[in-house]
Amino acid sequence: MTFHAYDHYGRPRFANYDQVLLYVSWDGDDLVHQKYLFQPVYMTDGGDWFGCGDPYKGVSENHRHGVTAEPVVFEPAVEFDVFSLSAEQIAERYPPDYFDVQSGVAICKRGASLEGLFEVMRDSYLTARGIFGKNAS
Repeated sequence: MTFHAYDHYGRPRFANYDQVLLYVSWDGDDLVHQKYLFQPVYMTDGGDWFGCGDPYKGVSENHRHGVTAEPVVFEPAVEFDVFSLSAEQIAERYPPDYFDVQSGVAICKRGASLEGLFEVMRDSYLTARGIFGKNAS
């Protein structure tokens, strides 16, 4: 797939991850990345792709409905180095409902499926941008 990505910060942040769920839509004859919308995804031990943590992270509270993170085992484990973070930063970025923190590492223990992640974006940003819903073009 070939698409255009426009970003005010140079290299798009999605390029920092090996696998991401990207949101692209047609603009005339061109596919265009919906600016800043992506979610990193990781392989589970069952061979499925899931996002790590809260599926609504970064989405307005009024859009929280329906999709929940479920217990998941990632293979390989999804880990984040937290050694240099304060206890407050760790609690904010890696809440205990979604992560086990031990020995300077936050290990993801809950996530949402690709379908769930898409549902969250469809019902929030993509509807607000007119890609889905009553204002869709």
